[in-house]
Amino acid sequence: MAADIDDDDDEGWVDEVAELTAKERAGLEQRIHPVRLALAKLGLATYALDEHEWVVLGQLRDVLKILKDATLFFSRGTPNLAMVIPAMDYINEVFMTGMLDEERFDPSIRAAVRLAKKTLNKYYSLTDTSDLYHIAMVLHPHHKLEYFRHAKWEADWIKTASDLVRNTYETSYASHEVCRSPASAHAANVSENKGHCDLE
Repeated sequence: MAADIDDDDDEGWVDEVAELTAKERAGLEQRIHPVRLALAKLGLATYALDEHEWVVLGQLRDVLKILKDATLFFSRGTPNLAMVIPAMDYINEVFMTGMLDEERFDPSIRAAVRLAKKTLNKYYSLTDTSDLYHIAMVLHPHHKLEYFRHAKWEADWIKTASDLVRNTYETSYASHEVCRSPASAHAANVSENKGHCDLE
């Protein structure tokens, strides 16, 4: 039974009605009949979702899951700038798949994903206005320039990212004295007075 639950949905959601026997389903219908009558008397029955609308809502839930996961990911621990671009790339990939999957998604869901992708692209393009995102990616030990190559960025863009890091280093840091701890200074055969910064 536990395997069935795991296979049904990544988050453990189970369609309880689908799991019912015919007798249990008839009993359920009998128990919810008064609720349906009350909705009709209150004039709310017109707001009840039909079967197609429930399908569309299920598809919407599936599409929105990636955004929920991203929100939870960035709300936990200590996210950093080097995580932003890969996360946006992954969301973009999921959205592209959703936009193209005519068999899985209703046209209304594909249209909503298309709009969501447009919004994502707007925010993605804003990362170009800050050099920090690209510098963080290039200096990240796991990513470096290989991330951009793997993501199939154009060669000019990769060169721009590389040049950005080099130019930032040369203009902002190359002329600064390197601070060394006494242990590293000794290991590098650097005297205590030369090339050593007091960190206290």
